[in-house]
Amino acid sequence: AENSVEFFHKSFGEFLCAKRMAESLEDLTEKTGKRRKTYVVSDEELEWQGYDLFGYSNLTAEVVEYLMALLVKSEVELVVLFERLHGFYLDWCDGKFIEATEETLPQKKGRQLQQWGIESGQRRGDIYTGLNVMILLFELHRYGQSQEGLREQLHFYPCGKRDSEDFENTKLLKIIGYSQCLENRAFVEIVGKFLISADLIGTNLISADLIGANLSDANLSDAILIGACLSGADLSGANLRDTDLIGAYLIGTNLSNIKWNNQTNWSNTIGLHEAREVPEDLQQNPEFAAAVAQSRAASQQQQ
Repeated sequence: AENSVEFFHKSFGEFLCAKRMAESLEDLTEKTGKRRKTYVVSDEELEWQGYDLFGYSNLTAEVVEYLMALLVKSEVELVVLFERLHGFYLDWCDGKFIEATEETLPQKKGRQLQQWGIESGQRRGDIYTGLNVMILLFELHRYGQSQEGLREQLHFYPCGKRDSEDFENTKLLKIIGYSQCLENRAFVEIVGKFLISADLIGTNLISADLIGANLSDANLSDAILIGACLSGADLSGANLRDTDLIGAYLIGTNLSNIKWNNQTNWSNTIGLHEAREVPEDLQQNPEFAAAVAQSRAASQQQQ
């Protein structure tokens, strides 16, 4: 009974947190004026709200689940919300908020937390804010993929749309690196569970730490995963066509139902012989079989 009460309080607290966030996010979509073209919350106010809402700590899976349910139920204009959050994300990636010469928003949030007896530097607040906004964009993207009329409008490209002027294939890698200022493995610990169905086509993730990440149904076609740490990751249903996995760590990685082709490069992968749920047709592929044998031999040599 005591554990049940503790769970109820924890769950209720997370629900209240999600409710407050949902109400603030709904406000971002409201418009005013005769032609309803002006946002009630200006871009400048939105920027502060981003840090005020998300600059303290990372969003938990439970809070995100509640939050998405509340947003969908409220019939908020999700496309408008997505566009405004995406604009914030792009500015955050460019360092607009942390590199401002006047008082920065991360600094303002840090001082606010200090008044409440919580020590948090501005870089810490900046990282939490950016990663939490990313989580919401990934979740809106995932929801959009399940709604035929929203697939394009809620499509999140973390590195920009491929073949567009905005595409920067190392953007996600830079974010992962910046997150390490918080702590080692911060990105995968905070965002890793929300990468389901992520669109990572052509992304450069050389040596990225994605241990245990949930990349099920992610599109990693033509991605560069050379030396990436994918041990324990869930790649079930992921698109790995033309993906370069040379030297990637795949110990215990779930490969069920992956999409692959003859250009998927498995050479020198580490722990491939310990990957799980390998599709039968892939096991029969000569190049894959050779890579498995090489992985097993290398493992035996180390022992």
